[in-house]
Amino acid sequence: MSKYSKSAQQATWDEAVCMDWTWVTSPSRPSTSEILVIERYLKENLSAFPRDSRLLILGSTAEYRDLAYRFGFHTTIVDYKPRNFSAIGEHYCRHPTMELDDQLYANLAGVTRLHMVDWRDIDLKEIGPFYLILGDLAINMVPGVDQQGLIQNISNGLDSEGISIQRVWVRDPSRYSKEVNDIESIIASHVDDSKQCQGNHFYWLALPLISLFHDEKIGGTPFQDILRDLRRLRNNGTITEKLFHSFEAPWKHYEMPNYLPLRDDLDKMFTSLGLDFEVRQGEDPFSDMCPIYFTRG
Repeated sequence: MSKYSKSAQQATWDEAVCMDWTWVTSPSRPSTSEILVIERYLKENLSAFPRDSRLLILGSTAEYRDLAYRFGFHTTIVDYKPRNFSAIGEHYCRHPTMELDDQLYANLAGVTRLHMVDWRDIDLKEIGPFYLILGDLAINMVPGVDQQGLIQNISNGLDSEGISIQRVWVRDPSRYSKEVNDIESIIASHVDDSKQCQGNHFYWLALPLISLFHDEKIGGTPFQDILRDLRRLRNNGTITEKLFHSFEAPWKHYEMPNYLPLRDDLDKMFTSLGLDFEVRQGEDPFSDMCPIYFTRG
């Protein structure tokens, strides 16, 4: 486990980041098409789930908490700061979620349990088993050397009939890397595309830029490096204030690198653990870089 990465993680997800989450769109949050993919999969397999199935969510993802509410799961959330849980629940969930221990509320959808701990420091088998474990970019939050261990930990926490659903960012260096392009060329291509330029800049450019700025020395992408280059382009008039603000708003407090594996390497992690998995994706322009891994217990 990287000391640098863990200290950076603890420094970044604070109240300021949670409050800025309103600026974040897909691909940093699950898109509508991706949620529909997950919902369809759950409906296909729901008959195998017992009533009031236990669900674990890695992180406080609002979209997954809303799914838990709609399906009536008994939910456990693992996050390392209680403020993340409460702020996301208060401001970004469509359905109310609360942490209650009173048995009177134990069977109400939307009631959740919070484990305050780093994902790498909890044995999911001990607090499980779970019929469903959801993670949105959870694998990307830990360094490459820890990713296979996290996948194994998730698998260990599943019931024998359980399902893990993990949305993951992957890099595509054949399309976006410093060997084949630079930030100016990626943005120029974006500006020349009338459909993209009229839409949300963050939606269209986030994953290309995150892939472009992958740093081999740390095995991840520092978001502040992207902001520095975008600020330079804003200052010299290459990009508009609106385009720059699309990235400054969600990332200005975000200090932790994200760790994007290659798709082939990610497949190998699942395969080497002997896991039965399939991959689906949404219908968005970036969906090939956001595969959703469905794994059986």
